[in-house]
Amino acid sequence: MTACIFIYNSLLLYVKMQTKNRTHGVLIADVVESRSHSHLRSSLNEKLRIASIAQLDDKLVRVPYAVTAGDEFQTIARPPGLYPQVDSGS
Repeated sequence: MTACIFIYNSLLLYVKMQTKNRTHGVLIADVVESRSHSHLRSSLNEKLRIASIAQLDDKLVRVPYAVTAGDEFQTIARPPGLYPQVDSGS
């Protein structure tokens, strides 16, 4: 299942990036003190899923947020300079 999701995200990223405008803003973030949160991964996935839906609808991001390494996540903002907000939940 993980391999399918990775391939899907890779293809989606490729398709979404085929535009005439080649300037993009990339958001890469890391959760501070992530080791102190025992169920971070499931909580992070759910919050990023909700943020992706809302921010894709508002055209703030070009692709859904993706968790790339444990507590690190990324997306591609649109247009450059317009950075989406992610609520820390605290």
